[in-house]
Amino acid sequence: MKLVYVAGPYRSPTAWGVEQNIHAAMSAAAQVWAAGLAAVCPHANAARMEGVTTDANFLAGTLEMLRRCDAVLVIEGWKNSEGARGEVDEAVRLGLPVLYEWGDKSYLADILRALAATPDGYRCREHDPRKHTYWISAAGPAGMA
Repeated sequence: MKLVYVAGPYRSPTAWGVEQNIHAAMSAAAQVWAAGLAAVCPHANAARMEGVTTDANFLAGTLEMLRRCDAVLVIEGWKNSEGARGEVDEAVRLGLPVLYEWGDKSYLADILRALAATPDGYRCREHDPRKHTYWISAAGPAGMA
């Protein structure tokens, strides 16, 4: 079974904002599970644990979780998050497929099912997801925008 890492903002100036960020990540993780993949959702893993360890330790731990995954799903607002930007950078370095959730999410189930059908160990080193949005199929990248 493939593991999909959910990347997006966690921190916020308010406790309510943090809760909204956790909820958004958990909603994305639910879509990953529903598509037959396993979600790694650091937002749920470390929810409301501020002060337990340093930010540096949390960030190092989340990067280690990401390295064990087969793909990364980034949620809206990721570009405003230092941690999520670092996670995308690491995914690019590893050649992991990076999928985007934004706007109308009705397409996401199809993209996740396509990911489930890709060969194990699939890498997409020729694409930079920070510059292109692309969809994957069992044969590899199916389209870029």
